[in-house]
Amino acid sequence: MSFTRCTTCARRCGADRTRLPPRTGCHIGRVARLAATGPERLEFAGCPLGCLFCPTPAANRQGQGSEAGPRALADALLAQQAAGAARVALVHPSHVAEQILEALVLAPDFRLPLVWVSAGFDGVPALALLDGRIAAYRPEMKFGDDVVARTVAGVAGYGAANRAAVAEMLRQVGPMRPETPDRGVLVRHRVLPDGLAGTARALAALPEGTPVQVLDDYRPHFRADRHPRLNRAPTAAEIAAARRIVRDLGLRLWP
Repeated sequence: MSFTRCTTCARRCGADRTRLPPRTGCHIGRVARLAATGPERLEFAGCPLGCLFCPTPAANRQGQGSEAGPRALADALLAQQAAGAARVALVHPSHVAEQILEALVLAPDFRLPLVWVSAGFDGVPALALLDGRIAAYRPEMKFGDDVVARTVAGVAGYGAANRAAVAEMLRQVGPMRPETPDRGVLVRHRVLPDGLAGTARALAALPEGTPVQVLDDYRPHFRADRHPRLNRAPTAAEIAAARRIVRDLGLRLWP
């Protein structure tokens, strides 16, 4: 991996992240940006995906946030620890994996569990570098159909990349258990209207017993009105059908 020909996330855009302004798929250059911070949470600006229904387009589609170099990120992690946090969730981190690793090197006294909360379009080589650093992964498995992923999220090859990323996460830490929610993998799957998420195909490759949290909070945001099937919330019947598919696949429905 290289900042001058970036392949960090599964988009593998090959951009030179040292040039300004950055011409990257994630909208972030060499220095990470923080879109928001809060108790037990650091949320990064930028995103490998370009979802029509993005609820936070200023941060994720335009990269708006405060620059945070390695020292600033290290200090942000240590500040969470000093404030008494039990864990720290890293939200939208796929495209800044190396910057996070740089920060961890500068924070040898940081001891809290890290929770990786991503859209599931992570690069496997980047995830391998994180092995032993991340206690829990909470990836999304968004789409079961690559045509849908290209149309509504602007990326090619989502399915294969997503499955490979989740497999690597499971290899590292195994599935999450209810009694240890700070360790392991918890797959998240958001129900989209009219079956656009392709629930059965999206989750079919998961090992039996993998925990899956069905998210029922989709609402049309940003440019969702550009797609005729995205411009409404899912119905109760669609949500129930997704939960039924999870059980039928032999997966563990997370509370």
